[in-house]
Amino acid sequence: MSTKEISSGQWLYKEGTEHRDYFHKLLKGKVSVYESDQKIASIEVVEGQEPRLIGVLSVLSGEHDPVGDAHKHTASVATESNVTCETIAIRPLKHSLREELDEEKRNEVDAVVKAIIMRDKIKELQLKTSKLHLPEKFEYPENISPKVSEVLHELQVLYDGTR
Repeated sequence: MSTKEISSGQWLYKEGTEHRDYFHKLLKGKVSVYESDQKIASIEVVEGQEPRLIGVLSVLSGEHDPVGDAHKHTASVATESNVTCETIAIRPLKHSLREELDEEKRNEVDAVVKAIIMRDKIKELQLKTSKLHLPEKFEYPENISPKVSEVLHELQVLYDGTR
């Protein structure tokens, strides 16, 4: 572990990029978290507060990632102030997790990580859906060709969730 100072306006992680061999423990300062270029959270640690781990999901997701983004950052993180953080190496941490946790608890950790990733994906999709200005009910005109009517009817069925 090494402690370093990072100036305001720097990216610690970019969404979708593969993680390196480390993650960060935020000791002091403020960072913002972005998903799909939208700010979703801020994390601030002031003197005397408990540090926060940043980038840990990509480290723990491993090969078991349920959405095909193993070892990729699920969000972007930028410094909003000058920050002090520790850089924590992944390999020793993963070794400690294997050594200190029995198989049942490791499986539970994997399940929690998967649930967090899926929950975050659902939130992202809900946000995208809310921006579509969808109609309450999908309707189409009657005076169209049978081919177009058939396609639009299928869309209506799928949209209404009646299948």
